[in-house]
Amino acid sequence: MTRVSLILAVCAIAFMRFMKSNPVLFGRQQNRKTPDTANLITRDKPNKILKDVLLRYGSVLGEDYDSYYNHCLRVLNFSKYFLDKDTAYLKGTEMTSSSRGRNIDIMAFALAYHDIALWTDGELNYLEPSVAVMERDLQENRSIRGLFRPPLTTEEKLIAREIIMQHHKISSFSASKADLNLPMGVEGEQMVNAVRRGDWVDASMGVVKHGISADILEAAYVEIPEAGFHNMLLAMGGRLSPDSIIGQLKVLKILKL
Repeated sequence: MTRVSLILAVCAIAFMRFMKSNPVLFGRQQNRKTPDTANLITRDKPNKILKDVLLRYGSVLGEDYDSYYNHCLRVLNFSKYFLDKDTAYLKGTEMTSSSRGRNIDIMAFALAYHDIALWTDGELNYLEPSVAVMERDLQENRSIRGLFRPPLTTEEKLIAREIIMQHHKISSFSASKADLNLPMGVEGEQMVNAVRRGDWVDASMGVVKHGISADILEAAYVEIPEAGFHNMLLAMGGRLSPDSIIGQLKVLKILKL
């Protein structure tokens, strides 16, 4: 076998493995079991906080409401998977089901706002403006504050803020290396990274997997349709900055190493 043939064979094997592991882009494999959708958070079995925040922005999101809501739901499910994986060593310890549920609610709350400034501000460089929308709602809107009982602590608000600010970070987020005014703790760092990985999985339609299984990826897209989210994202630059290529490139500022 020549070197070229060997390289082509290796590439073909790698591509076949990639196809098998990505049911979103390449469809179900015949030998894959039916995906288990029982434990997914969906629009029929919603997270109340995510649903209530997004309903508040229904008129702003307009025809993009379903696309964005479904994206948030899929990312929340992926984030829950990563957080459970990262905190598996805590089973049987102080991490009760109630604290786990609150952590999921905080992730859901941040996800409701994580891209929101695309619509509220028409801003392609939307991380800080999205944080500003969340913080304004917490300060000015009693019903938003009332979603959490007890109210969000200062540390939890910081975690929600960093979930938004870091969700396009390419490498792992480290609280010890970040310029934060307050300590976040290991648990908060795990939540930020869980959402960061979950968003990369969904935004890339599983091309970036971070170790998530094809079964989980498929289950999420079976129960929570793509609903045109990725085409909407691709078109957003032209929608928000139709007359300026330079203006459209502002979206690159959301990426962090």
